[in-house]
Amino acid sequence: MREKLNLGGVVLNPSTQRVYELNLATLDKWLKGRDLTDRTLAEFLSHMFDRCMSSGYADAVLTAVGWRCLSEDRPDPRGRIVKGAIADYRRRSIDWGRGQVDPITFEMVDQVCELATKEGNI
Repeated sequence: MREKLNLGGVVLNPSTQRVYELNLATLDKWLKGRDLTDRTLAEFLSHMFDRCMSSGYADAVLTAVGWRCLSEDRPDPRGRIVKGAIADYRRRSIDWGRGQVDPITFEMVDQVCELATKEGNI
């Protein structure tokens, strides 16, 4: 996937690339081999909404889909149905907040620092 996201010399930040890969892997797992169409992508948004995921996360998935389609030179499935679905998603989830989780612990900070050091990532 990393090679596919390097679009004609445009190099993505490694962290952005990792997020795109994770979002696309989640989508692919949910699709279970079905084609990615305007309708199936809207159904995935509904699946995310039912799990109370933030609209920002939904936007991130849609952005990753756009990058994949661009990098693989295939039609973008984000059509009329998805545009309506994401607009409704944003309207209906407006009071959910940012989806913040509980504060992190010092042990979690140590784990993150160790992972960042291994990957050479600030």
